[in-house]
Amino acid sequence: MSVFIFLLVLFVIAIIPVMIGARVVKATNTGVGAAALSVLVLTVVTAICDRQIQSHLLNFLVTTVVGGIVMAGILGTTFWRALGVAAIATAIQIGIALLFFGATLAAAAH
Repeated sequence: MSVFIFLLVLFVIAIIPVMIGARVVKATNTGVGAAALSVLVLTVVTAICDRQIQSHLLNFLVTTVVGGIVMAGILGTTFWRALGVAAIATAIQIGIALLFFGATLAAAAH
């Protein structure tokens, strides 16, 4: 049961924001499969860049460019729109985190 809950939370936090972002920028592929593949590939790109590039600034730039190209290819959109998808997904994920931490603090206060 706990594995199911973990996968559900992962789905809500990681994949749905990418799907929403893809729909906002009118990407061709906006389904669960494309969003899940995007998240998986971006995770691999980030892990590789983190291991290979020591400079934080260069790491950020390379990861952003490669991730944008990969996401554009998977979602069927342009590079700039793919960066928009990433920005929208990040904003949604930050909002989810703030709601979670706010609810946790409110529950702890009572």
